[in-house]
Amino acid sequence: MSTTKAAAVAAPDALDAILTGSLASRAQGFLLALPQGYSLEKTAIGCLEAAYGSLAHPDLRRLAPEGAGNLITVDPLRDSLPFLASSPADKGMKTLLISQAHRMNESAANALLKPLEEPTRHTRIILMTDRPGELPITIRSRCACYIVAADAEIARGEVLHALGEDAPKGDAPVRDALKLADGNPSLAAQMIRFKLVAWTKKVHQWLDGDDPTPPLPTLSGKTGAPLADVALALQSALVLRCRDKLAAGLVSETATNAAWEVISGLEDIGRTGIDAKTRLHTLLVRARSALR
Repeated sequence: MSTTKAAAVAAPDALDAILTGSLASRAQGFLLALPQGYSLEKTAIGCLEAAYGSLAHPDLRRLAPEGAGNLITVDPLRDSLPFLASSPADKGMKTLLISQAHRMNESAANALLKPLEEPTRHTRIILMTDRPGELPITIRSRCACYIVAADAEIARGEVLHALGEDAPKGDAPVRDALKLADGNPSLAAQMIRFKLVAWTKKVHQWLDGDDPTPPLPTLSGKTGAPLADVALALQSALVLRCRDKLAAGLVSETATNAAWEVISGLEDIGRTGIDAKTRLHTLLVRARSALR
């Protein structure tokens, strides 16, 4: 059965313990439950290179979502089974690292069950995901689970890594976006990319004012923000305001719950037959009403 570490741990500490530290000789599955929006690809690569010397080491294999569906399908998982069953090239352990493990489809997850249940004595499997609840319980129950703590510096690095050449100059824009994204580096990167930072600030100002017309972002054209990212940016704005106002005693638990009901309405914002701007306008009006 799984063992969940209740206290959040730093990602490098957890990976170092598994790869070269106190857990390095354990043949089993490890689940790293990441903060929302984290991928930890850059961090994981650094830890793997430190442990193996090179990502091309024969005792190391990595899987991640790919293709049009952005999924981990059964074929690459099955291709990894001989790797897991074979003896290591060196005296150490063989490692299979699965990034965004929640993107495994059902067949891939089923193919992973046996090697997790009965690993060879030189095999460890590391799963990383910011959505551990989407993994089948059969997978989670076979892993030692470590809750990874959010880290401001790692989050900043993830934003810069995601934006690449489009990254802004200086730290201020990234810090600003991360604050508005409630620490979610994936969302912060999209907010910078599609200029949703300025829109989110306008939303905060509008929520405090009396103007009946809410601000709306650009939703179409080459520079238009994807609806999913607009929805997440609005969700973060509402969550942050609810948290701050509740802590200050300015709203009741009922008002906070009402705001969460508004957030739940974002799920069908892109549904066929609904004009996105009209839907977003309605949700913003409802949000301001809920917070007052």
